[in-house]
Amino acid sequence: MKRNHSILVVDDEKTIADGLRLTLESEGYGVRTAGSVREALTAVLQGDSHAAVVDLMLPDGDGLHLTRELKRRDPAIEVIVITAYGSVRKAMEATKGAGAFHVLEKPFDPDELLGLIENALEHRKLVGENADLKRRLVEQVTETEILGSAPGIQRVLETVAAVADADANILIVGESGTGKELLANALHER
Repeated sequence: MKRNHSILVVDDEKTIADGLRLTLESEGYGVRTAGSVREALTAVLQGDSHAAVVDLMLPDGDGLHLTRELKRRDPAIEVIVITAYGSVRKAMEATKGAGAFHVLEKPFDPDELLGLIENALEHRKLVGENADLKRRLVEQVTETEILGSAPGIQRVLETVAAVADADANILIVGESGTGKELLANALHER
């Protein structure tokens, strides 16, 4: 599992970044390091990172801004924010506002970080599987079980498929109880 995962470590203190790199590599992770927001964003463009360990205070910006930017570019990336300036407000802002998976206060036990990374990667995997299962369930239920398989319904589903990607408003009209809401949901889920 670990060999397939890449971790981005962002810390301007070279000794910490190198120590984290060695610890993570010894566990089989692929690791890239960056010492600034700019270097981190460049590293992200060069390859996929499954998780990131981001220092809160960086020379050219703040780790919360970087966390938001990483999540904007890849919503699936899990970010663990590390900080020597622990405060409840910053921790809440990092997790709730910026989308960090966890906040860890320096100094920390490397085993604690490794456990958090494993949990973050498992969370990433489960969220991805959940989204895939929901998508498949909606497709299956929408197309067969809810609306039916009569030829008229199949023509309606073909029309839904044809217009689903259009950037337009669609008005669905019909008598009460005829499935307008189900059809709207089918259209919305496409």
